[in-house]
Amino acid sequence: MKKKRINIFLISLLLATNGFSQTKGYRFTATVNTVTDDGFYNILITPEINAHLKTDYTDLRIINSTGKWVPHLLRYPNAEKSSTTVLWDLGIVRNSGNASSTEVVVGPLTQPLSNITFSMRNSRAERFGTLTGSDDSTRWFMISDSVLIRPVLFTPQESRFSFEFRPTTYKFYKLTIDNRGKAPYAMKDAYNLARAERQDSNSLMWQPILNPPPVFSQRDSAQTSYIKVTQQAKFHVDGIELKVGGAAYYNRQVQLYIDAAGSKTRASSRIILSTFTISNNGSLRFTVPVLNNSVFYLAIFNEDNLPLKVQAVNTYYGKWVATVYLEKTNRYNIIMDNAAAVTPSYDLQLADVTKSESLRFAATGSVTRLAEPAGKNVEWYRSKWLLWSLIIASAALLSFFTFRLTKDLGAEKE
Repeated sequence: MKKKRINIFLISLLLATNGFSQTKGYRFTATVNTVTDDGFYNILITPEINAHLKTDYTDLRIINSTGKWVPHLLRYPNAEKSSTTVLWDLGIVRNSGNASSTEVVVGPLTQPLSNITFSMRNSRAERFGTLTGSDDSTRWFMISDSVLIRPVLFTPQESRFSFEFRPTTYKFYKLTIDNRGKAPYAMKDAYNLARAERQDSNSLMWQPILNPPPVFSQRDSAQTSYIKVTQQAKFHVDGIELKVGGAAYYNRQVQLYIDAAGSKTRASSRIILSTFTISNNGSLRFTVPVLNNSVFYLAIFNEDNLPLKVQAVNTYYGKWVATVYLEKTNRYNIIMDNAAAVTPSYDLQLADVTKSESLRFAATGSVTRLAEPAGKNVEWYRSKWLLWSLIIASAALLSFFTFRLTKDLGAEKE
């Protein structure tokens, strides 16, 4: 009986030590709200959460009420859809043209659009066109104004040109081409370039996350405009959207960079992350390499043109979720912000998750800092004396019980 009690104590001690080691080093936490049924759930990685995570999410953990890690799958649902793009026929409901103008109306549509490709019988003539949108095909609203149309030869009998714009949800789209007294194009069809698998644009799973609005300032200097963007926290960013004014027509190169040396005055201290082009006839939302800097910069090269006026800067991040099995009788927390953490090795695979594309979401609470010992603003395990005291005490305790166990076994043998 005495031997059994000693073994139970030793096992409990080892389990307690192991449980503690799975939570140490993490600086922030957020509660996971209680779920109504046992099963797999998605936990949305919100801006408030990812502001305390590395950009590769290796320091994200989900723990239960005993402090043990609960296996999770880190998922980017958009990547699980087909990446193949095809041209979807939009359908033309009106196609008319004369020497004054050409009007082509497509619709009705149920999916949001960010591009339209128009085809015509072969032509290389250049014109200017305007694209508008409507929900009732009666009242029309501007999308892109006075865009230069440059048809590109697609086949020996067909030419095409495309409009790119910010995603919109109009039911009808109208292209108006100014023919200026010349013969119109022979318009044929209209297409939308999109993924082979259509997705519900209103689904929580697919839309990128809009981060809280940053603060920005602009400084114009000798052919270049510098925009300093300051985020409210170290939110993850993989998309930037600009709103600019100051010129009706523009086509400027932009550099996204961070300052490695802490000074924005020296070009040699810049780390250039991305280069892209902004123009009046294109989308002003751009994909950039993932960053989580609280401050970054944009350099707009104006050449000999007047500076553009940046009116708004928005930052986005693709929607990531942690898929995890939760029990309604247990309590869970997210822990985060551990510089030493590496990717955990779990057995859980996506094939183990039934209906992974339509799981329920488990809500999370506000992010809070994990409690620190009173009197010192430092984690206990960073204290050399406390750490050595614990090691010595643990060694003494284990030696004592080992001695007792050996003595009891010897007594039983005798």
